[in-house]
Amino acid sequence: MALSRAQAFVTKWWLALRHNLPFAWVYGVNVIWWLTLDRRPFEDPAEFAGVAELEEAWPEIREEFDRLRAATHTPMFGAIDPGQARLATDRWRAVLLWFWGQPSRTNLAECPRTAEVLSHIDGLQTALHSSLAPKASLPWHMGPYAGVLRVHLGIDVPPGGQCGIQVGRQRRYWRNGGLLVFDDTYPHTAWNHSDEERVVLFIDIVRPMPHRWQRRLNAAVLKHLSRTERIRGAAQRGDDLMRSEPEN
Repeated sequence: MALSRAQAFVTKWWLALRHNLPFAWVYGVNVIWWLTLDRRPFEDPAEFAGVAELEEAWPEIREEFDRLRAATHTPMFGAIDPGQARLATDRWRAVLLWFWGQPSRTNLAECPRTAEVLSHIDGLQTALHSSLAPKASLPWHMGPYAGVLRVHLGIDVPPGGQCGIQVGRQRRYWRNGGLLVFDDTYPHTAWNHSDEERVVLFIDIVRPMPHRWQRRLNAAVLKHLSRTERIRGAAQRGDDLMRSEPEN
């Protein structure tokens, strides 16, 4: 049993390393952003075009997700993107809609109102329904690229303040229809202490930048990332795995 656990641990880390190593250059670009941008753990959602509409559309987004969840199964995030293998056990699952600029077309077609609202968000890069299992938590980690900001919309959040996220030293709690915007390149962790699944709509948007050279560099990085095999493959798997036999 101990050997089996050790093998699983090594395999998980090897998968994450193998898929992330080709993207190591991105961390060099992050240093530029960390040195030249005014950063903080959380941002005001009202400052971002199209994001407020998510709150208004929450009931419809929730309804579409519930239909999709009932008709298919939700794959492990690590199966969609093996680069997430270290974090994405069977306790963290995802319904992919967009991934680093690449659409999951079948899933989007089944969520037309969600797709419409997403189309109104300036600089949309990634969108997925993120499901965290009961009594699950994610270890401290950092997002890969500081050229985007993370948005969460509470979709199906158990009541009672049992589900939350800490970014740096600041802590917030999800609620149904509520928005959080944060910089995921700060160390952060998340938890679901309830007995029910927690679902949020997880979105990445292009980070606003004050200078033209910053915006041009950021656009070039994001364009390159969207064309890599890892990203294109993940977007396709996001469709395929929803409609395949559930993994054991």
